[in-house]
Amino acid sequence: MVLLFILLYVVEDLSQNDDRYGKFDISHVNKHLEWEIKKAGEHQQKYYRNYLEGIVGYSKKLELGDPARAILDFEDKY
Repeated sequence: MVLLFILLYVVEDLSQNDDRYGKFDISHVNKHLEWEIKKAGEHQQKYYRNYLEGIVGYSKKLELGDPARAILDFEDKY
């Protein structure tokens, strides 16, 4: 039996939201996504160092989209 440990972090894609709160500057959303993706990688590294270091079969995934949908799709894959 092969044990595979996958650490999934889903960044919500805010650019896909509708205009229910009015128009907004998409460049601000893109800057936020860049920041969020950077922070997600940092959180994954910190979690790995604190809890998973030395585990064989460890993999990390970073998804962009709707968190609930991404988790369900991920579950279907694995």
